[in-house]
Amino acid sequence: MKRKIIYLLIIYALFNVNYKAKADLQEYSFTYSSSNESQQQSQNNTASQQNDAVYGFAPAKSVFQPENNYNTQSAPNNNSTNMFGFAPAKSVFDPIPQNSQYSRSGNTSSGTGTVPVRKSVQKTTNFTKEINKPGVKRYTSPSYTTPKKAVAVMPKKGRSSVTTANYANSTLEYYYYIPSSLVERKNKPYPLIVWVPGLDGDGESSLPEQFYKLADTKGYAILTPTFKFDEQNFEKRTSYQFPQAWSGQALLKILEKEKSNGLNYSKLYLAGFSAGGQFVSRFSFMKPEMVSACAILSSGARVKPEKNNGVKYFVGIGTMDDKYRRENAEIFNDAAQKLNIPIEYRQYYMEHDTNEEEMNDVAEFFEKVRNNSL
Repeated sequence: MKRKIIYLLIIYALFNVNYKAKADLQEYSFTYSSSNESQQQSQNNTASQQNDAVYGFAPAKSVFQPENNYNTQSAPNNNSTNMFGFAPAKSVFDPIPQNSQYSRSGNTSSGTGTVPVRKSVQKTTNFTKEINKPGVKRYTSPSYTTPKKAVAVMPKKGRSSVTTANYANSTLEYYYYIPSSLVERKNKPYPLIVWVPGLDGDGESSLPEQFYKLADTKGYAILTPTFKFDEQNFEKRTSYQFPQAWSGQALLKILEKEKSNGLNYSKLYLAGFSAGGQFVSRFSFMKPEMVSACAILSSGARVKPEKNNGVKYFVGIGTMDDKYRRENAEIFNDAAQKLNIPIEYRQYYMEHDTNEEEMNDVAEFFEKVRNNSL
């Protein structure tokens, strides 16, 4: 009998100890679980640890209570630190986007909730590369080709030379200018201005700006030789002012050379000052079939036309120029009018020179001849 009483007392004592242990565990938020429950809890702890990169910490067990799951847009009170055991990171309270980049995992049995787990998404800075993930938006860059810059066509210009039999001009230099608008125009011929400066003048440096303007805006090419004066043969009429001797053939040689280099001229528009005026007036009678217009400025040659050769003339003179030059201009004008040769005769208030007004008139005259309006 005594033994039975002792056994009952022992069983009662063991029961009280077990009951007290369970009460203590519940008081400190520990769950007494079976082996199956322990295994499930281990899985939940693993899932929680995988979310460390998202949330910044592993939340306490109480975060998995059903009333605090992430299916709601409301966030728990930040003061509920007794629920988590510490202040949660800010990202815990961010609403979770409901799209295919997120999946939910976790045990939905009592005591657990659903935990969002971010899927790893391939990152790329090249939007033309597709992301081979179902449900992920694919980016493609718009079709765009960088336009090529237009290459500007430059004017063709430079200095060159030909050889002659004249000792003073054994190497005859000349300058040419073809505006960009004509450089690639190979099939359609264009007018060519031939400018001859005064005695021993350099062709390039003496070119009037009005001729450059005509070239660039109206489509003329320019050519100008630099003749050297042959004083000892002037009386024999073999200096360059007399194209019949050699200088006319020299100009034709220049034209043939540049024609082979792409100069596609049609008719010549001659202009010359002083000694240059002598050359162009005589050349217009030598090769009238090549000339459309001829501007004779302050020429010292007493030349007058004997027939209408089809060339149109402009004669300019300074009112204070030498008397014989003024007389030469008047003689030429009178003879041209008698032969019904189209001519413009102009006087300018200046000495033996040219001025802006005169050169503007010459440029306008060339355009009139070209457009058949003279």
